[in-house]
Amino acid sequence: TKWISYLWEHSGGDPGGNKNGVYLQNGGIGLYFGVGYPYSATEGTFGLASINTVGTAVDASPTLLTSTAQAYPYGGTKLIVIEIEFDTSGNNDTVSVYVNPTANQSTPGVAAAAVYTAFDVGTISGIGMQVSGGGNFITDEFRVSDTYAGVVDAVVTPPNAPTGLAATAGTNQVSLSWTAS
Repeated sequence: TKWISYLWEHSGGDPGGNKNGVYLQNGGIGLYFGVGYPYSATEGTFGLASINTVGTAVDASPTLLTSTAQAYPYGGTKLIVIEIEFDTSGNNDTVSVYVNPTANQSTPGVAAAAVYTAFDVGTISGIGMQVSGGGNFITDEFRVSDTYAGVVDAVVTPPNAPTGLAATAGTNQVSLSWTAS
């Protein structure tokens, strides 16, 4: 099992039915997750889809596999978490997507917004972004882990404070030195 999370912010307003999202490259037909299935002037559903990840041409129409039952307003930041359970039915994987799950816990705390069980994600070789026309989006803080907590757990133990910290002024710079603790 692999967990992938990222922050997603889509521009406010109708993207005009265009499919904007993130996809997992695999050198073939990759997994896509984005907005635009179906759409209105103020909100859209997210969809899991397949997308051609070979070459550099834009695949403007990812093939819908399933969509979230709930529509989400355009604009605003959303936490997206994707769980991939590999080879749950032959070569097919179970892909579950959570939108705004509970962070800093060991489980999502909400039901999956979408689940699809008949797609082979393959070997993930990269992450791509798809903007096919209207609207735009920002993604940030991609994380990959073997556990849910590993992609949403912001509670970490900070390192010990350094000792012997010294700053030396220079021309257009400051050099810092310290003793590791």
